[in-house]
Amino acid sequence: MPSARQNGHDGESNRGVAGRRDDKAGAKDGEQQHNEQHGEDDGEGNIVEKTKENDATGDDDQTEYLLLDSITDRAYQARLNKAVGLGCHGLIELAPCGTRVTKCARTYGRDAYTRCVKARYLIRELDVYRYLNPHPRILAFYGFTADRDTAFITLEYMKNGDLRRYLEDHPHQTMRQRLLWCAQAAEGPHYLHSQKVIHSDMRTENMLVADDLTLRLIDFGGSAIDGDRALVAEATRYFLPRADWTTTPDTDRFALGSCFYHMMTGHDPHHDVEHDLVDARFAAKVYPDDVHALPVGDVIINCWECKYTTTREVYMDLYNLRDKVASLAG
Repeated sequence: MPSARQNGHDGESNRGVAGRRDDKAGAKDGEQQHNEQHGEDDGEGNIVEKTKENDATGDDDQTEYLLLDSITDRAYQARLNKAVGLGCHGLIELAPCGTRVTKCARTYGRDAYTRCVKARYLIRELDVYRYLNPHPRILAFYGFTADRDTAFITLEYMKNGDLRRYLEDHPHQTMRQRLLWCAQAAEGPHYLHSQKVIHSDMRTENMLVADDLTLRLIDFGGSAIDGDRALVAEATRYFLPRADWTTTPDTDRFALGSCFYHMMTGHDPHHDVEHDLVDARFAAKVYPDDVHALPVGDVIINCWECKYTTTREVYMDLYNLRDKVASLAG
């Protein structure tokens, strides 16, 4: 099975169902692709497009067009510098009110295909938010604009950021708090599955931490709705080994098990194993040695071995552990 594309955290990423690319081929992000396909850096950070017309004739119209493109690139870079969040497909900016953010597609450059692909994820996310009712474990959705060139969705702002980063910055959490996070993390997909939605990319980066330390599930740009095909699949250490990359409640629950492991330990399962070897470890039921000593170890393994028939069962097993965890110091 091909390796997942790497991202900026620990080498993890979404596995794109459409347009899969091999790590060994040196997959690049949209900005790098734009530079290589459409131009080169002029040494000052500006992208100058190489065209036959420009090379052969120095056409004035073409020069003006490229100048406008350079201005657009600079404006986009300025937005990147001010962004409060940046994903594979979306740019997140703080609204003037300070309590909400806007998320737009990352349509950098003039490549029509790239713009279409990025917009597709934003449309899918909007579809999910409009399909669901408000829920305490789902990030609040406030609306959207439908303009073709500047479309965005408006969401609740969580200044604490995502759970992965929060645990990195605040590693000394009590066992009770970690268990609470596990239970809250299960509530989100439990609601999604009851509405026939598969998240398809469950991981700690996609859970935001509110001011009261409760969690909100985010990033539905690749989710599957009522039988539709998902646009993504899970990151390597959250991925249920399988012949194809179709996502189901079982694949969400498998990923949830890896989320629980991360919440308890502060790192991903098999974090010390090469990406290409992780699937084989999980397929052979070879798990990290420390999982058995965790208070929620049995729940994690049951998720990894697909022993649950509903996500509610996951939540109830976690709920029933509350007395055990309460007896632990810290």
